[in-house]
Amino acid sequence: MYTNYKYKVGAQVFFIESNNKITEGLVVNRTGEFYVVRYRNGNGGLRLRESRLFPSREEAEKIIPKPEMKVRYRSPYDYEF
Repeated sequence: MYTNYKYKVGAQVFFIESNNKITEGLVVNRTGEFYVVRYRNGNGGLRLRESRLFPSREEAEKIIPKPEMKVRYRSPYDYEF
């Protein structure tokens, strides 16, 4: 039985969509380690694991992978105007 809940019903949470967009939501219900989160604008909701929820936007930003800087060959004929 799962009784150690991290978020209470009515708590504001943040989650990551498509591995690049942080979205704000509101906890509506919880069952086990799953939470039903309603979008802040009220249009629909999701059922997410506790590990996919974050208490602040800054915590969620730490998880998003940063794009790699590609080292590109610079030709002597590349001119900048």
